[in-house]
Amino acid sequence: MVRRRRPGHLCVGGALKAISYNAPPIAAVILGVITAVGGGVIRDVLAGQVPELLRGQQLYALPALAGSTAVVIAFETGHLSVWLIWLSVMLVFLIRMAAVLFKINIPTAMRNEGVS
Repeated sequence: MVRRRRPGHLCVGGALKAISYNAPPIAAVILGVITAVGGGVIRDVLAGQVPELLRGQQLYALPALAGSTAVVIAFETGHLSVWLIWLSVMLVFLIRMAAVLFKINIPTAMRNEGVS
């Protein structure tokens, strides 16, 4: 369960840090996604596990993109608050939980076995 919550905290934290350095909105969103994905990979490597990002087809970057975008839009429109920050974290968590519950995976390339 902790693994499902972590990307929300990381993407929102990354986006907020970029905002604090007056980064353009698109840079803040990208930094939020990179922070979430990179933080998850580092966590798994330090734990001696194969990174979750490489293990399966679970949604990882798309929920982080949604959370980062929500924070940046709230900041740009002047509506950023503590409640909205926590709602963005919950948005990431709920997207990941819905993906697990409904077995929504990222698409993969088709393999043609025996074709040269």
